[in-house]
Amino acid sequence: MSLLEEAKAYANAEWPMILHDLEALVGIDSSQDLSGACAGAPFGPGPRAALDKATELMAGYGFALNDCEGYCGYFDIPGDSDKQLGIIGHLDVVPAADGWTREPFALTRQDGILFGRGVTDDKGPFLMGIHALRFWHERFAREGREFPVNVRVIFGCAEETGMADADYYLAHYPAPDFLFTPDADFPLCYGEKGQFQVRVTSKPLSGGLIADFRGGTAPNGVPSMAEAIVRCPASSLPAAERITADEEWDSALIGGDLCSNYGGLARVRAQGIAGHAAMPAGSVNAIDVLAAYLLENDLCDADEREWLEFVRRITSVNDGTGLGLACEDADFGPATCVGGMATTEGDRFTQTIDVRFPTTTSLPELRAKVDAAAAEIGASVASINEVEPLLVNPDSPEVAALRSAYEQVTGCEAKLFTMGGGTYAHHFPVGVSFGAMDEGRFPPMPGVGGMHAADEGVQEDCLRDALVVYIVALGNLFALEWQ
Repeated sequence: MSLLEEAKAYANAEWPMILHDLEALVGIDSSQDLSGACAGAPFGPGPRAALDKATELMAGYGFALNDCEGYCGYFDIPGDSDKQLGIIGHLDVVPAADGWTREPFALTRQDGILFGRGVTDDKGPFLMGIHALRFWHERFAREGREFPVNVRVIFGCAEETGMADADYYLAHYPAPDFLFTPDADFPLCYGEKGQFQVRVTSKPLSGGLIADFRGGTAPNGVPSMAEAIVRCPASSLPAAERITADEEWDSALIGGDLCSNYGGLARVRAQGIAGHAAMPAGSVNAIDVLAAYLLENDLCDADEREWLEFVRRITSVNDGTGLGLACEDADFGPATCVGGMATTEGDRFTQTIDVRFPTTTSLPELRAKVDAAAAEIGASVASINEVEPLLVNPDSPEVAALRSAYEQVTGCEAKLFTMGGGTYAHHFPVGVSFGAMDEGRFPPMPGVGGMHAADEGVQEDCLRDALVVYIVALGNLFALEWQ
């Protein structure tokens, strides 16, 4: 039996067990909650619970997970080499937010589709990589052989919120000699755009018409929902596409005797279409929908208008044109720019900006332009995350081994690419992202959400094929010279 045939047989035989593991992990809301952070759980109880469950699952396969103070975990398989091959994935997820038609934290199987938060990003793909390694662990044990290289599998807990887990890991452990993460798309990504994430805070804005404004759940996502509490009766508001308005009875938001002046409160909600900040095409930013409605209907005073107009410079387009940030290059294509989260905090408004940028600009240049735009309206800018672009040699032996595996399994040409999404590969000296989504072979389906979207889902065959690819890929990597 060829390796490919053996890998396919293994995938089919182990699929019920793999789904059991995926069900266990998807059942945990592992989004960050810093209000519950403590020693051993720096990102809150959800990521901690997911790491505990992963520890339990790995123990069942004979892998002893080392706990790195709750920042991350890892297990090792020793090999006959001083070199180390790394596989890294993440257990944390973005919040579920609104728009789900199924329970987000339960694995739902329906017509060959797996639904649940994390099935694509990244619990499902990461498990495929782990079970591919299981294949080789059991095979080498049967043959009485050692691994040709040391292997370390790293379990991250904060990939979606700045990758402080990777920072912790690299501060305490040396980086693997080569690393891949199953946290993107096939065939293989050899470069990732730079990331520039900031939070802009307005000057004090009080006594206006907007008592509260908020939208989005993460800086790196296009928000599907936004809402504002406006000091006016809901019955006076005109209808508009993607907008609903209801009476709000919390008079504390009006401000004492202002109640009689405004005649009540309205809760105005905007509906958008969620998306990932790195791939915003086709999304509709709910913050922009809401800001446009408030501006068009004069539901703001002069200072609030100035702020909302600034917000729309960020949210009304996805290429950074509004702030003068648009640029592109041959490897990465055009920059993207998304306004992911809006809040009111006391008498100030905030808005995040997420820019994914190519090599034709730089972090200092981006910061200077945003600082200048914010200064025009008396706003301040605070950094969230800033990372320069990453490019890896696409002709290296390790990349060639992964590329060949994809072509062996699928029969398709592996056209390498770059992307705007940020994965753990960006944090390591020599790392790439490798699968597991494959839109060329498994295109998006109606009613099935993508990464970060409501009803996040994946075709079972896509994940099962990824498992086979990872088995063959590891075989190719093990065949390289690691001395």
